[in-house]
Amino acid sequence: MLKISVCVLTLHVSEYQFKYEFGGYQVLEKWLKDRKGLTLDYDSISRYEELIEVINLTDKVALKIDSAIEDAGGWPIVEEKTKKKAA
Repeated sequence: MLKISVCVLTLHVSEYQFKYEFGGYQVLEKWLKDRKGLTLDYDSISRYEELIEVINLTDKVALKIDSAIEDAGGWPIVEEKTKKKAA
């Protein structure tokens, strides 16, 4: 659970979501650090909630992609490059 302000708002963020990285950054942590010392208005809080949802959706899509690759027999591109280097 992430407490933005005890008096104003409490958002439930899992550890996985909070530690989710993209481009080498922990997305949610960086977003908050970039706003350190600022008062978050309704739009800012809504944007933060949208980021949480985007992380959830991105994870679901990545799992579907991984499953489709596995169902198709793995990632043949890696095998083809390895074969060409060995030849």
